[in-house]
Amino acid sequence: MNALRIRPTQALVAALIAFAGVAGTVGTTVIGYQQVAAQAAIPANVMVAAAGQNRG
Repeated sequence: MNALRIRPTQALVAALIAFAGVAGTVGTTVIGYQQVAAQAAIPANVMVAAAGQNRG
């Protein structure tokens, strides 16, 4: 059986593609977390303000 041989340029291209994929995944995850946090923060602030108004 012949071993699979990869040229250094092919290895570099594969590494760059893998890095781009990881960066894209992490980036979209962070953006998703920020959007969820922003949506959760607005109702919490509204509830605190409403509670303050009810106390008079």
